[in-house]
Amino acid sequence: MSQSIKIARLTGWIGLAPLLGLPIIALVPSPDWLATLLVSWAAILLAFWAGHLWMRHLDDEPPRPWLLIAALALALVAWPATVLPLHWAMFWLAALYAIYLFIDEPWRAQGRTGWHRRLRLVLTLGAIVLLVVSGLLGSTGGG
Repeated sequence: MSQSIKIARLTGWIGLAPLLGLPIIALVPSPDWLATLLVSWAAILLAFWAGHLWMRHLDDEPPRPWLLIAALALALVAWPATVLPLHWAMFWLAALYAIYLFIDEPWRAQGRTGWHRRLRLVLTLGAIVLLVVSGLLGSTGGG
């Protein structure tokens, strides 16, 4: 396995790791700044992944400008999550990650290697699960 693949996998999991804090802050009373920090990270991560999607489709032949617009729109509509109540922000972001997954389609070949498609699928599903579970926990009266 190449060094680049190892680094890509490692940084992918490191990027997802802060979202593990979301279920904790949904259950345990936590400072507002911590909730804002973690929700902001979830929005930033989605924007980063949307940027990757945008770049991947920049030179599509035939052109598919709707993918470029959708990638930017995902980043823009994730932004309000930083000011929503915690559990609503998590549900909102989970829905946006699901839309991202639908647009990204990592299960299709798209000229990408199998490890990269699997990594995108697993990381995106992981983010969705963490956000939904955290939203449900937060809506039951947690932090």
